[in-house]
This record gives sequence, C-alpha cells and structure tokens, in this order.
Amino acid sequence: MKGLNFKRYKWGLYVRVILYDYETEKVRNKVRKNLKKVGVHVQWSVFESLEHFEKLIKILQEEEEKNFRISVFRINSKGKILKIGTDWEKMRFVF
Repeated sequence: MKGLNFKRYKWGLYVRVILYDYETEKVRNKVRKNLKKVGVHVQWSVFESLEHFEKLIKILQEEEEKNFRISVFRINSKGKILKIGTDWEKMRFVF
C-alpha cells in the first residue's frame, strides 16, 4: 500500500473506491465506465474478505490520515453493484 499515488481534486480530498467480491474483468470495466461518466478517476483497492477490508482501512488511515474518502461496493457475479459501508455519504458522486 505504501507509495501509491492519489489524484488531488478541486475540493482538496482524495477518492478511493474499494471493491468487495471482485470477480470479473467485465464487472470491473462496467464500474470504471460508470465512474468515468461522472468524471471520477480513482485509486482502486480490492479485497475479498471483511478481515482484509479492515486491514486495508487501517493502512489507509495510517498512510493518508483523514485526507481521503472511501466508497465501498459489493459486486456479484451477475454484475450487480451494491454499495456497502458507512462511508458512502462522504462521496460526492452517486451513480
């Protein structure tokens, strides 16, 4: 996780999208297209278990302190995207 580059946005915050149950390249492309449509370019993080998610959040908090925003998605094999987590409200873009 160390050394990742983040883009700085006009409101001064970084955006990171975390994908949970990340299964196929097709689904990944769908998510990327949806993000691009609303002008969001993000740093991607992927995890497969809740334990891995908790470790990732801890690393992010240590690395970036409070200067980032997180949105968490659960993606199933049919390509349906569901948001999970309590940090969703901090995102500026909803799609």
